[in-house]
Amino acid sequence: MRIIHLTSVHNWNDDRIFHKECKTLSNQGYNVILIAVADKEMTVNGIRIIPLPRIGNKIKRMFVNSFLIMKQSIKVNGNIYHLHDPELVFIGLILRVIGKHVIYDIHENIVEVIKGRSYWSNNIKKWLPTLAGMIEKWASQFFHLVIAGNYLDERYPNATKILNYSNLFKTEFNNEKKLTIDQGKKGLVYTGFVTERRGALIYADIAKNMPEVPLHLIGEVRPLELLERLTKIAGANTNLIIDGKGNFVDPIRKDNLVRNGNWLAALCIFPYSIQYLNTEPTKFFDYMSYGIPIVCSNFPVWKDFIEKEQCGLTVDPGDIDDIRDKINYLSNNIEAGIKMGENGRKAVNEKYNWKNESKKLIELYNNIYSSNN
Repeated sequence: MRIIHLTSVHNWNDDRIFHKECKTLSNQGYNVILIAVADKEMTVNGIRIIPLPRIGNKIKRMFVNSFLIMKQSIKVNGNIYHLHDPELVFIGLILRVIGKHVIYDIHENIVEVIKGRSYWSNNIKKWLPTLAGMIEKWASQFFHLVIAGNYLDERYPNATKILNYSNLFKTEFNNEKKLTIDQGKKGLVYTGFVTERRGALIYADIAKNMPEVPLHLIGEVRPLELLERLTKIAGANTNLIIDGKGNFVDPIRKDNLVRNGNWLAALCIFPYSIQYLNTEPTKFFDYMSYGIPIVCSNFPVWKDFIEKEQCGLTVDPGDIDDIRDKINYLSNNIEAGIKMGENGRKAVNEKYNWKNESKKLIELYNNIYSSNN
């Protein structure tokens, strides 16, 4: 059976799409093709990558890459098509009309995402979120649905829930490394896209106010113009280190950088945004797999999770003094931080891991395959 994963937005080596889902299916013996943003056509881990161009303009990307995806989708003639972006639902409908099985993998709540985007005007935000949500909801009745977060349950109660928990290779590697008290100077780390909505300006402010603590941002800065603002806020201090200036950081490279670092805490201090209030970020589980204590925003859902697993501390994202106090607490109480990290790693090994989630993905595909024969 030939399986085609489609994304016009994500890089080909996206953690969920390639490293988790495509690899899992390929390991089950399925013929997997991924159509995604890439520099060239290639085969990696037995998965054929068909490239799409990198287009900065979002509207242009939506039309150009959607056209290319439609063209390639028909050409490769798959049995099951797995969509990862809302802008591809119309392609999914066309594929259904010609008799193909379609899985729609819903990563985020599209209504909340559009409301949180700064590049849409307030006038557009008055109607676009509702319209997009209605179209997605209507189209979804024709697809097999997958959701990536608990908070999507209410909107899609009949979907298969495949949560974006930590991947196997991280858990296996990270079990070998234990945090210790006397590892020299410890730093702070953040992984993922470096954007204003994900706390980039807050991290620069931390670097400014805590020059004695190295702060590493591992991820692509978006937009690139943000880089100048970050360096300006951080000032002349050289403790702000950015790995990903204009470049996507491959998940395996990111994993190696974090796994071989010496960390006091891992940061997930986002400013208030409706998009992030109702679900735990994927990076929580990544950080926990490394055995690093988390310092994150005190949104109620986040705070409840951190306190339940006893794997970090929460802060007011708008209060630099509170942030500094919590980081200083970890610096002055290394053993407490080590215990938090151990708690997080244990929780990932037992509950929050891709090994458990992958079984649901395999079952979904096997059920579709069985119904097709």
